[in-house]
Amino acid sequence: EMMFEDQVYSVINSYFLENGPYLITKQGEVFYLDEALNPQVIFLLGFKPKGDAEYYNGRIYVKKQSDDKLYVFDAGTYQSDDMDIKLNFYYSSFTVLKNWLIYTDQDCNLQSLNLKTNAKQNMNIENCYRVIGFGIKTLLEIKENGVWKLILGEIGSNCSFQELKRRNGETADPMCCHNNMGVQRVRESNQLINLHENEIDGPVDSAKREFQYYHHIFGATYFQDIYPELSKIYLKHQMQVIRKDEFVKSQKLSDVKRKQIIAYNYKDETVYQKDLVGPVNQRRIKNEQMMESKRKFCSRFVDITQIINKRLMVLQ
Repeated sequence: EMMFEDQVYSVINSYFLENGPYLITKQGEVFYLDEALNPQVIFLLGFKPKGDAEYYNGRIYVKKQSDDKLYVFDAGTYQSDDMDIKLNFYYSSFTVLKNWLIYTDQDCNLQSLNLKTNAKQNMNIENCYRVIGFGIKTLLEIKENGVWKLILGEIGSNCSFQELKRRNGETADPMCCHNNMGVQRVRESNQLINLHENEIDGPVDSAKREFQYYHHIFGATYFQDIYPELSKIYLKHQMQVIRKDEFVKSQKLSDVKRKQIIAYNYKDETVYQKDLVGPVNQRRIKNEQMMESKRKFCSRFVDITQIINKRLMVLQ
């Protein structure tokens, strides 16, 4: 296990970028860890970030510490643009789920931006200070009549928020400044929160959680020793996210990542891998598909034979 002595931020959903996952130092250096776990700088933000960044469809979204504004970087050219969106002053104040950027604005109102159409929508949730996402699940931290509350919900069609569970409490620091694959801890009780499992009042976690650890698929997390199944869930989610991502298709991926994509898409019976794998793997895929067709044919032949034999027995 590799521990980070200084706090770093993850670029969520960046695993299938070349050399991903990406991480960011508190000074604004975007980097990755090579096979020897040595940091290799990719580019500089030009400012200090505030919390984890998000990758989506060739772009990286980052919150600037000095003014709480949201900036977007081209993942290929590293050119940046001010999105003219001012977030609140808390960490973990935006996330990308499906095609939507969901964020809490400077007045702590929950908003959404459709990243395909640029249409904005007020989600009618006030006094919202944090928004943490994993898959289609979302954790909101709000203040209601002076009481802190944690609300776990799901993002549905048209970016509607469907509440699933709620409880009194706040997320614990410093974990709440990071996504941690949808895992958090309640400050008052030390109970675990697991977005994927709809768990908001889980078992008590007594570990100190002072340092982050490197996760080769996600980036950095404080919860490296629990919920190991989340790695598989997160990877599967990545596969779904990149299926129509033209920028990812242009990346030079490692053999491991190519095989992961092939395995996922072959099982899913899609042909997405044709733009991501070389001719050798293409031939292997075709051979596997032919073998699968033969197996299905043999299976159907056995079924038909059994039916005929049963009918013959009836006639006898």
